[in-house]
Amino acid sequence: MDHTLCIWNVWSRSQKTAHTFRFHSAAVKDARWSPHGFTVLSCGYDCSSRLIDVEKGIQTQISQEDQAVLVVKFTEFKPLPFWRLSWKNKIMGY
Repeated sequence: MDHTLCIWNVWSRSQKTAHTFRFHSAAVKDARWSPHGFTVLSCGYDCSSRLIDVEKGIQTQISQEDQAVLVVKFTEFKPLPFWRLSWKNKIMGY
């Protein structure tokens, strides 16, 4: 594990990665595509979860925690579009 988030190009034999993002300062633990497919939600040992616009290559939202974030998940519930789980089994909605 490292601090990169790679988007793989599964349709090309020559171009293995489509994008590599280095927004995290420690190892990335989990990542999920949004339901519409334009953003990725990632989390990791840098105690953050980050919403990344893949087409633009920018972070659109950063959420900082006091401990490593282990799992992220998009939900269909509004107004909380995603959830994250940290080391102490703390579940937060954003």
